[in-house]
Amino acid sequence: MDIEEAKQIFSRFDGFYFHMDRELPRDQLIAIREIVTPEMESAWIEELTIEKLRTLSEAGNQSVIYFLRGHSDYRFLNELLTVGPIGVFRQQCAFLENLLQYVDECDQGGYAPSLIDTALRTIISEAERIRRRVRAKKSIERVEEIVADAKARLAARQAT
Repeated sequence: MDIEEAKQIFSRFDGFYFHMDRELPRDQLIAIREIVTPEMESAWIEELTIEKLRTLSEAGNQSVIYFLRGHSDYRFLNELLTVGPIGVFRQQCAFLENLLQYVDECDQGGYAPSLIDTALRTIISEAERIRRRVRAKKSIERVEEIVADAKARLAARQAT
């Protein structure tokens, strides 16, 4: 295996060794781990991050948050708040659910408290906007859970 092949495989799995470990033959995984230096890995993940961010304004953008969280990359809260959830109902809910987790992790990472509060208010607002468009009981429950979770986090922050 050469570096280019290792990079293609690494990119196909979004740089997640967990997924590579589960799906690749053991000898292939060992070869990748032997070839890929920490510097290469960092550079490739940065390239993947740029690619993912380019898809942020497309349906299914919740996968961008999944990718960022999976790589513990908390640099993009403003970008996530600006674009908001896009796609069908389940994708929009998944975006907001993942964004709640991302906000929690950003809060632990030193973001300004006012930005975290703004993020939680934005999640509440987006979820309430989605709530006005759904009619199915399960859908209503899912959106209301997002609103309740975000409101609880915001209330807990304001109580301290």
